[in-house]
Amino acid sequence: MYKIFEWITEAYGWFRIMLSPLLIASVIGYAIYLFNSNYRALSFISIGIGLVTGIAWATRIWKSRGGTIQFLSKISHTDDIPTSEQAI
Repeated sequence: MYKIFEWITEAYGWFRIMLSPLLIASVIGYAIYLFNSNYRALSFISIGIGLVTGIAWATRIWKSRGGTIQFLSKISHTDDIPTSEQAI
């Protein structure tokens, strides 16, 4: 039962990691399409490159020692804000 929950959270983390290059490439592809609609194939190629890059990156992180959730927690981690007494 524990392995199922672990797999679900890792899959969710994989999806979030995969989504970031895909969204960036989609924005670039949409900008290419808006600039000149004759370059429709180039915009689809841009989106495809973003998808493949996202899948490769997310899979590499999932197979690493820490996994996707640990990777995402390191990214979103912030240090404590020092108080005025600690700053001195």
